[in-house]
Amino acid sequence: MVTVSAPGKILWMGGYSIIEPNNVGFVTSIDKRVYAEATALPFPHIELKNEQLGIDCKGVYKNNKIILDEMEQKKATFIRDAVQFALNYLEQRSVKLQGVKVKTKSDAAFNIDGAKSGLGSSAAVTVATVGAVLSLHGINLTDKKEIEVLHKIAQYSHCTSQGKAGSGFDVAASTYGSIRYSRYSPELVKMSVSQAVASKWDYSVTPVNLPSFFYTVVANIPNNSTSTTQMVAKVKEFKEKNKVEYSKSISELNEYNQKAINCLEVLQVQRSEEKLTEFKKWFDASRTLLKTLGEKSGIEIESNEKTQLIAESKKHGAFTASLPGAGGGDSIAGLCLSQTDAVKLKTFWTKSRLELLDISIDNTGVKVETSVLKRT
Repeated sequence: MVTVSAPGKILWMGGYSIIEPNNVGFVTSIDKRVYAEATALPFPHIELKNEQLGIDCKGVYKNNKIILDEMEQKKATFIRDAVQFALNYLEQRSVKLQGVKVKTKSDAAFNIDGAKSGLGSSAAVTVATVGAVLSLHGINLTDKKEIEVLHKIAQYSHCTSQGKAGSGFDVAASTYGSIRYSRYSPELVKMSVSQAVASKWDYSVTPVNLPSFFYTVVANIPNNSTSTTQMVAKVKEFKEKNKVEYSKSISELNEYNQKAINCLEVLQVQRSEEKLTEFKKWFDASRTLLKTLGEKSGIEIESNEKTQLIAESKKHGAFTASLPGAGGGDSIAGLCLSQTDAVKLKTFWTKSRLELLDISIDNTGVKVETSVLKRT
């Protein structure tokens, strides 16, 4: 038996622009993780379990497919695909296959009142599950080349599960931890998984840690659910009708993001008040431009109400703050420069009836756990 875990994420910069090739984003991994425990079964038997989601499926691996005999298999799509594509790859690599029982479990922060919290649970479960299946079959996940294999399989699997090729920043963060990231070409996930793994990918992953002097505060905004898929579709619609204006906005957005991330790379080595001021300038400029892109697209990436909340947050402890990921207002994340400021911000958000999330930055990506899967 082996247990592998992968972290959730917060996308601080790169919302919408990261969808386009060669544009950068900054995403941090967090201290909340998804665990996948893999146990060998007689081949070709497969079992998939997740008590939190009510998944309890049994089936077989046959003709490169996992065939489940339970009606609940739709719930298990991300786990099933991760196991299936990991086995496809191992088979192509001439590794003797075992049957597999996979049990997954997520830390509580991934779900709030039964709803997703936007921390990337599907990406994390995919990475952890692929990692567990590979590790069970003797693949060494401390080897950088094998981690790259895991990453490619996970990207391929996640795209298949969600029915489209996303930017992949969430899968990359679950694999590598906190990073500067630019996306891969979607064509890479249109071949077989073995061909995809053998191919040279054009994504860019560079480790960039959030400077240790930042204190991160994250909160859920109740009764404010938004659909990332619908919001992305509206921005895409704006793109099709206003290609020149869209291209200009995205190019400018990417420029601001690059400058802000460049500041972070300096600040992770040494604190500099000059670089801190510069980081805040470009971070806030990027956020403002993203709000404008939303207005042009007919969606509230950042509503006026949320803009006011961010402004008030800066008066109550936040060095800067934003609506992470695709925006919309499901959650808000703030960066503070001291523990005192972080407490001040938490107090303000609590009084504003936001739900504080017990989350901190942990720059570690996927890893093999030394202890068995947590039962609590």
